[in-house]
Formats: sequence, structure tokens, C-alpha cells
Amino acid sequence: MLLDANGQEVVRQQKQTFSTDEARLIRAYKKFLQKHGLGATHWCRECQRAERDFELRIVAKDSSIVFECPHRLTTFDGYTP
Repeated sequence: MLLDANGQEVVRQQKQTFSTDEARLIRAYKKFLQKHGLGATHWCRECQRAERDFELRIVAKDSSIVFECPHRLTTFDGYTP
């Protein structure tokens, strides 16, 4: 495990992209939640096991999608039909 000058774990963030089909599914899920007045909290199991902040930051827009935790950034840029 690598530590920074403050003794905190250094976490290298992996970058990935969603496929068009995955992006379409995420946007459909967002519309479903909005329709029913619901929200959702999601977390990263790997970060949870490592005792890091494990809640995901999720931003789903018409033009982009971002899922981010301390060790992973998964994105999709563009529109889906």
C-alpha cells in the first residue's frame, strides 16, 4: 500500500467507459426513478472492503454519464437514441 505525506492511502483511479447499451440502460433507470419521485444511493464494494469512502458520485445527463469513486472513473460521452 502506498501512503502520501499525510499517511493517507494513495489510490490510483482507473478510467473506463460505458458501452452505448449500458448508457441507454442507465438513462432509462434515471427516468424511472424520476417518474416515481425516487433517488438512489450506490456504493463501490471494492472501496467499502478497503474502508475508503465508498459512495459513488453519479451524474447522468443527456450528453454524458459519470460514475466516480476513489479508485474508478467510468464515463460515457454522447447521446443515446
